[in-house]
Amino acid sequence: MWRTFTSILTSVFLATAGVADERPQGLQWNRSGLAATLPLQVKTDAGADYLLRLRDVETGQFVLAAYIRGGEFFRVLVPPGLYKLLFAFGANWQGEKALFGPDTQYSMIDQPLRFGATVSRKHGHLIDLRAEAEILVRNFAFCQRLSP
Repeated sequence: MWRTFTSILTSVFLATAGVADERPQGLQWNRSGLAATLPLQVKTDAGADYLLRLRDVETGQFVLAAYIRGGEFFRVLVPPGLYKLLFAFGANWQGEKALFGPDTQYSMIDQPLRFGATVSRKHGHLIDLRAEAEILVRNFAFCQRLSP
């Protein structure tokens, strides 16, 4: 009887874990060939999730993708470069090819954003998608300490 109970409990646990994995979270891939070390933070409201893609301005290639769960804190590290940020968003995630199905909506930040570093600072951006009228973009930087 104990074995049966353990088997049922294990099955329920695995089934629940599978459901939780259906919505991805965070960095999906980095195809830039560079280390992702520079900060990008995105603020969103609950009710829609987002797939963020960074397109290299020089090559036109997508170099990074990240999944943002609406309303949750989100920060990702990105590689250095000049990028256009494109967002696909919706309520029903159907995978990277179908995105959010026929109800997928799109948004883009018109001005390319530069991510870079100096000897003492890492320069990134904060994107606020919560305002319906416009996307707010702020620059920010973190101090970095040199190791002896």
